[in-house]
Amino acid sequence: MMTKSPREWKDEQGISYKQLSEMTGFREGYLCDVINGKKRGSIDVWDAFDRISGGKIKRVIKQ
Repeated sequence: MMTKSPREWKDEQGISYKQLSEMTGFREGYLCDVINGKKRGSIDVWDAFDRISGGKIKRVIKQ
């Protein structure tokens, strides 16, 4: 299975940040920051991405 960045997956699915927020339970602004690399995502947000994408989103963990 090929994994994609959160942005690639979101754009491919045609999902808005509002919809993503509803699907994951995280605030739109936080998700936008994580997807755009402005914030490190918590383990919980990456787990949510994994759950909603069926494992198709690769985890991008910044040090």
